[in-house]
Amino acid sequence: MNPLSCLPPDQPANAEERFCSRCGSGLTLRAEGGRNRLACSRCGHIVFGRFSVGVGGLLTHEGRVLVVQRGHDPGKGRWTLPGGFAEEDESPEAAITREVREETGLEAEPCCILAIRHAQGDHDQNLYMVFGLRLTGPAAALKPDGHETTQALFADPHRLDQLGAFGMISKWIIHRFSPEDGGLALVPPADQPVTVPSHRWTTLFAAHQPHPKTLQGTHHG
Repeated sequence: MNPLSCLPPDQPANAEERFCSRCGSGLTLRAEGGRNRLACSRCGHIVFGRFSVGVGGLLTHEGRVLVVQRGHDPGKGRWTLPGGFAEEDESPEAAITREVREETGLEAEPCCILAIRHAQGDHDQNLYMVFGLRLTGPAAALKPDGHETTQALFADPHRLDQLGAFGMISKWIIHRFSPEDGGLALVPPADQPVTVPSHRWTTLFAAHQPHPKTLQGTHHG
């Protein structure tokens, strides 16, 4: 089990930061949530740390899986699932749709979340979300962009090692899941709870649950 925190309570995350990213005023230490944190002396913004969201997608077609070869570092020459990082103003499911289009020329949409990996680095935290994908356009449109990806193809999932160096988590996903496995499914906006007014948009994925009406009259014990 990973430790709950890598820092002592009196040491704030990103201690080298000096100015507020929102208003530019100076940052000071402030006790918040059981530890000292940097906070803006003017607007009250609290620095909780640096975070990034990465996305990957598992897309199969006629028994083969979509993989790409990285065109630049980190991992230049390595084969992986298509994917990348979500922009700050972009939802994860929009990010994987965009990344697949950019890297392979294919149109696809996410149908579920298959896995989530959290990683703590020296200077930030990363959340990597792997989506099961559904092809929505012609497979014949497959073409690497020649920059981020030097090759893109539908590979035999049982012969990945023949391609060369392969990303460990990508291979782990391919060998354990299929896009139809279920996982966490996207909840339609009409079925989501009321959002916080300050949120521009929200995305909700959840495990498949019986509709509340089906639970009426159910007795337990």
